[in-house]
Amino acid sequence: MQRQTTITENSMIWCGAGISIAEILTGTYLAPLGFTKGIAVIIIGHIIGCFLLFLAGIIGGQQRLSSMNAAKISFGQNGSKFFALLNVLQLIGWTGIMIYDGALAANGVWHLNQALWVIFDWSTHYLLAARRGSAPLLP
Repeated sequence: MQRQTTITENSMIWCGAGISIAEILTGTYLAPLGFTKGIAVIIIGHIIGCFLLFLAGIIGGQQRLSSMNAAKISFGQNGSKFFALLNVLQLIGWTGIMIYDGALAANGVWHLNQALWVIFDWSTHYLLAARRGSAPLLP
């Protein structure tokens, strides 16, 4: 039986995805505007992003579907596959950013080689995913 989400659940999931310390930290890599301008850009970006993601959550909640299934309503089966592919690519990229941030933090505490922390962080994530059955095992 597939669990269906409510409007509130979908909206909170997508608003939560739009607000995170990791995203703010990543914004500092891409936009060295100084403190005042940087905070302003981050706040404005989060307001815009959260609003759009909130609307996506409402659509899914009203239809009692996940966001990917709700995309089928507007874009059809093939269109939803395109958005699923974009989501996979985005998740791969975001995983890379999280591994990099984890390596920076660990290296800041233990002062070892940052590349070693990247390898350790990646392999830890991979092994945990494989244990849950959500990552293919290496041959």
